[in-house]
Amino acid sequence: MTYQALWCAAATLAFAGCLPDQCGRGDVECYLDHTQVSDENGEEMEMTLVAASALRQSDEKTPAPRITNTIDPFVFSGRELDVPVELDWEDPNPCQPSFCIRWCEAPEGGRCSSRAVCTGARLDGEFAGATTLRLATTSEAVPSWASDRFQLEICPVSSPDCAENLGDEAENLDVGDALLVDVKVAGPTVEQANL
Repeated sequence: MTYQALWCAAATLAFAGCLPDQCGRGDVECYLDHTQVSDENGEEMEMTLVAASALRQSDEKTPAPRITNTIDPFVFSGRELDVPVELDWEDPNPCQPSFCIRWCEAPEGGRCSSRAVCTGARLDGEFAGATTLRLATTSEAVPSWASDRFQLEICPVSSPDCAENLGDEAENLDVGDALLVDVKVAGPTVEQANL
């Protein structure tokens, strides 16, 4: 048995798990890999991974979609890994924009994930509306001892033809300002200690 295997066995007893999928402190790439997005009915949405470099904000002359509300901070905890997020939006194109989500270290200005997970746009003929997304991180990703703070960057993205798959439209995107949401990740052990 290797030293690493012995350590893992000890950690399993001490922390109730030593899974390779668990995210380490501040690991924005790992939490992004474990992010799930569902619609307001709880149906998991098809997501596209997009390089963060493709999400450069449109210049001031180009109309871009925007999120018009703010979101209170929330916690992904051992019991509440699924959080509803309502986004009020405006879009210069007649569609519900895509919403691209990245994890960033807190406080503001910390390192962000190199990719984003993005919902598809929907051609609906509307130039404004509200969309409810259910954001989740898989329970396997959150170690029982986790206590970490992040910011979620939620960026509205659109294109003139309301492309459903942003991977096909990386050259033609209208990218709005990102909304930053403070998020805490707390494993079940930490959560119970705070009760």
